[in-house]
Amino acid sequence: CRLEVRYWIVKEHCKVWNQSDTCLHTKGILRNADKIPAKSLLKLNRNKLCQVLQVLTGHGNLAKHRNKMGKAQSPLCPKCQEAEETPQHYVGDCPAYLNTRISQFGYHTIELSDLVKNDRIFKLASFVHKTKRLDEY
Repeated sequence: CRLEVRYWIVKEHCKVWNQSDTCLHTKGILRNADKIPAKSLLKLNRNKLCQVLQVLTGHGNLAKHRNKMGKAQSPLCPKCQEAEETPQHYVGDCPAYLNTRISQFGYHTIELSDLVKNDRIFKLASFVHKTKRLDEY
């Protein structure tokens, strides 16, 4: 009976998650609520978990979010000034972090959704730590 209740809760959660029109950034990265790499996330220390969640949710110390909150004048990336500083730009595209991205992931560019799908959360945490970008505010 408990197992049935658990399955029902997960099913209902997924239904609400999929029908909701909020959390678009996170949904774009996670694709499905059942693919969250929870075990890997829970192995991170508190500071690294906080930073990784900032990247995964888009709610953090990056220029686009800070601009939306009225705490930054521009949503442009302060490192390259070439695009809005979204989590995807920061981790996957910004030329200022090219060497760090190659050393951590082995690619010039990378999609955040691929990091989550392939459970590379520890590499993402290491990337964030090495760039020190989320430590700046």
